[in-house]
Amino acid sequence: MASITHYGEGWRAHLFVAGRRESRLFKLRREAERWAAKREAELRGGGTAITFAETAERWLTQHLPELSHANSQRTVEQSIRDYVLPVIGSRRLDELRRGDLVDVRTIRPADQKSFLTLSFAAGECGQVDWGEYGTIAVGNTCARVH
Repeated sequence: MASITHYGEGWRAHLFVAGRRESRLFKLRREAERWAAKREAELRGGGTAITFAETAERWLTQHLPELSHANSQRTVEQSIRDYVLPVIGSRRLDELRRGDLVDVRTIRPADQKSFLTLSFAAGECGQVDWGEYGTIAVGNTCARVH
């Protein structure tokens, strides 16, 4: 149920629906009443509530081109599509709580098995990028060792 009270030079609309409390300030009483009626209908499920996926798609369309680097655009879009939308994409925005977003933040891609794993015993393998190790006698000649 909504209540409208005079507050300073304006009006405050208070709502308490299904355990959720909201309030907002307005200059005019009729604005407060309009907002309260609309918001109460949304909270009770009678309003037009959009899903997180619809909002994410709209955001990707509007804001993704603003990212300067193509790799950043691909990374952001892939992260949203692969990790966020499968978890909360079908949820209505008015149903989401802070805890839902924290759950999404903790999602990590599954560990993938390495394509190639090399294993050597100590001293079995080595790499030298640059070096001068003198010469070695081979028959009547000397060969430089690099």
